[in-house]
Parts: sequence; C-alpha cells; structure tokens
Amino acid sequence: MKPVKTGKSLRITINNLVARIKKMSRSQMETIERELKFTLDGKPEFERLLSALPQPKQIMYQENIFFDTPGRTLCDNGWALRVRLETDERQNTQAEITAKGLSQGKEFFSERPEISSRLELSTATCIIAGGFDLLALSAPAVEKIRRYAAAEKLIPLVSFKNTRSTVPFPERSPFCFLEIDETFFSESRVDYELEIELQDREALEKACREIRKFFDEHEIHYQPGKKSKLERALELSENSV
Repeated sequence: MKPVKTGKSLRITINNLVARIKKMSRSQMETIERELKFTLDGKPEFERLLSALPQPKQIMYQENIFFDTPGRTLCDNGWALRVRLETDERQNTQAEITAKGLSQGKEFFSERPEISSRLELSTATCIIAGGFDLLALSAPAVEKIRRYAAAEKLIPLVSFKNTRSTVPFPERSPFCFLEIDETFFSESRVDYELEIELQDREALEKACREIRKFFDEHEIHYQPGKKSKLERALELSENSV
C-alpha cells in the first residue's frame, strides 16, 4: 500500500505539476517558421507575376513597427520584437505582437523560431504612440524577450508598410498560398518579393522547384531573398544617418 501524501508533499507535487504545465504551454507557443523567400527584380516583375496568377484571395495592408532597447540588446541576442497592424479591404484592422529569432537556412529557404499572439487594437495603438510600457504587457512574445531587455525600456527601432496579396497556387503540387509583398521602406525604396510558408520541409522543397519553374515559364526575374525586411530597414536607417 502506497503511503498517503502529507499536506507539504502534496503541495510540492502540485507545484511541480503546475511548473511542468507552464513549461509545456510556453513550448507550445513557440513555433518554427519555415518559408521560401524570392526577391523580384523590380516592379515590372511584380506586375508580371500578378498578371500570371489568379486573383488574390485577400489583400492586406500591414504596418510593421519593430522595438528594441536603445542599446539594441534584443538584436544582440538574436531576437526581434514586432507589433503589426493589419487592415483588410473592408477597413477591418487587427493587431498582433511577434517575437522572431535568428533566421537560418540557405538560398531560398529560411527557418526561425517565432512566437505570436493577437493584441487588442487599442493596446497596440497605445504602444505605437509611446503611451504604454511594452515590457509590462502580458504576452508570450514579450515574456520571451523580457530577460534580454532587463531594466531598459523598449523603443521603436524601425518601421515600414507593405501591401500583401495572398494568391492560391492550386495548379501545382503541393497546394500552397503565395504571399506577394510590395514593401514601402521610404518614398524612394520599394521592394517586391514572394514568400511561401509550409511546415513540411519536403513540401517546401517541392514548392521551390515548382515556383522556380513557374517563374522561368513566365520570364520573371528573381533572386534568393537573403535579407529579411527588418535587416533591410535597419540598413536604410543606418545609411540615412
């Protein structure tokens, strides 16, 4: 017969169980973003691509604001924190907050850890306006990066806007959605790119072959998307100083 647990040992068991559940919850919040990235060689290629595809399933207008400490401790530790406002064609706006880790991969492939959750629009607007301490926010993305920020305040680092057209690509295998971005870094710098996100690596490799074949058939010129939007925005910001 097993001994009956005392009140103290029972409390320890319960506490251990709660800690395990919290640890499991945190790990479930963090996902791996796997995607293909293609940089299009200018607006003519962008327009040629759109004309060769079906009508977009949806078009979203995104405003992206990245935050860091004045000393850029998040970047130094391999993380980025983004608040995004996303507006659809009916003018419905949603907000989300995302922590992104370092990107790894080669050529067209990229993968990195990501933690994302929805934000109340009023909270996001207040954060962007500087009226809310971002580190005080209870969100998985903030919990992930809080230890790197220590006692420093998070401030806006860079921002940019982009229009994202989501287009189905059903005639190829595997079925996937193409995310085609027109990104406005400044009045003089607009980039055009295509992204595909699939969790299965084998499906991603097959999609890469099909997309490159599609580009060749329609004489669309492209390059591997080697730098993230954040990296490009930082470079432009540093060069303008």
